[in-house]
Amino acid sequence: MSATHETLPEFEVTTAERVSLKTLLPGIALSSFSALLLELGLTRLFSVVLFYHFAFLAISIALLGLGAGGVLAHLWKERLSAWPVRKVALACSALNTILVPIVLEIILHVPVSLDLSWGNFLRLSVIYLCSAVPFFLTGLQFSVVFARESSQIPRLYGADLTGGALACLAIVPLLNWIGGPNAILFAAFVSSIAAILWSPTPRARKTMFGVSAILVLGIAMNFSGRLADIVWAKGVLRKNVEFARWNAISRVEVDRDDNGGRVIVIDADALRNYWSRGRSGRPARGRKW
Repeated sequence: MSATHETLPEFEVTTAERVSLKTLLPGIALSSFSALLLELGLTRLFSVVLFYHFAFLAISIALLGLGAGGVLAHLWKERLSAWPVRKVALACSALNTILVPIVLEIILHVPVSLDLSWGNFLRLSVIYLCSAVPFFLTGLQFSVVFARESSQIPRLYGADLTGGALACLAIVPLLNWIGGPNAILFAAFVSSIAAILWSPTPRARKTMFGVSAILVLGIAMNFSGRLADIVWAKGVLRKNVEFARWNAISRVEVDRDDNGGRVIVIDADALRNYWSRGRSGRPARGRKW
């Protein structure tokens, strides 16, 4: 029974290091929103880039990252005790802002198929481990904040649940409006807003404001998938794509085949002929999209 008292070490937080609730609660809520939005966005992305049964991979990735972050916070509690709460939270949120777009690019550009080979296993492992890094940073951040601000546990837990619940409500309209990759970028944008709240100095806030503006610009420029969209799906390079649109349950694209016809492709897997060319070279059934 005595071992249970060692799970949460006591931290002595001075008055100068304490974070006001006006910063603490929104910061935790935004970090929770970003993490859960990323997890939900990855389930949709994995079902297209990998396969439907890999969509649940995002859940294990999130659990691995969050758990590993908590373990590191416990093992490094002496080293981390030299860092103020706001500095740790700022570092984690700022790193997530930068790493989430990088993780997105890795997922879009690393081909994984059902081929049983060491190369394919290595590529899947790269996607798995890289995707876990943002959750690792969130787990580290939450562990430090909850341990240092233990007197505010009920409020912190409420803010965590509120942020997660809002992410669950937001994922469907975000997928319908801006698509899968942009939903992932929006998670990075929310992390940048959290970093602004955690910033202890005006200079840090200005820097994160600039990063936030860049992300908003990137999302706007990528609204039609011009910058970041599916490159490899199920081990096959996507080419001859004339139209693509995301929604909450699928990604629909129109591809041009070798005969000049058009094919509807759903989640880079299910196919349906859309039109074919007749003897005159003109479409037999012409439609616009």
